[in-house]
Amino acid sequence: MKTYKNTLHGKLIRHIGFVIIYLLTSLTTLNVMAEGVIIVHSSNTTVINLVDVKKWYLGKKSTFTNGKKVKPMLPNENDNLKVSFYQKVIRKSNAQYNAYWAKRVFTGKGSPPALVSSQQIIQEVSTNTDRIGVVDASLIDGKNIRVIQTFKLDSTNDFFK
Repeated sequence: MKTYKNTLHGKLIRHIGFVIIYLLTSLTTLNVMAEGVIIVHSSNTTVINLVDVKKWYLGKKSTFTNGKKVKPMLPNENDNLKVSFYQKVIRKSNAQYNAYWAKRVFTGKGSPPALVSSQQIIQEVSTNTDRIGVVDASLIDGKNIRVIQTFKLDSTNDFFK
């Protein structure tokens, strides 16, 4: 008596299963490799650490260590990038970050970083030494831009949002 797994049909089903598992693993790996970057103008040689970045994006500090004013920017179109930045660099959830800025705006203690397109962030940072921005690493072309920090994007699955 032949078992199902030894038939041609059974072997074909097993091979298809392996292909599906391989493809799913490959897609997950691509998503995990995605990175965000914090960028400044290439001529900005001041030492920048994540404590400073966090203070700039929370409005607690407004100048580089050399005394120049900082204008932080965030992308308006990539929620996964922003949420990953909030969690990994700012150490706040999306809701906490938005509530933090709502309170600061309401009490007159500042305004949140500008929300603009990623292309505008790259354009602004590459032409102005007082800008700092957060963009997807795949968008960096290297012209007048210095990457000061990279961070992994969360591999949240958008199917369940």
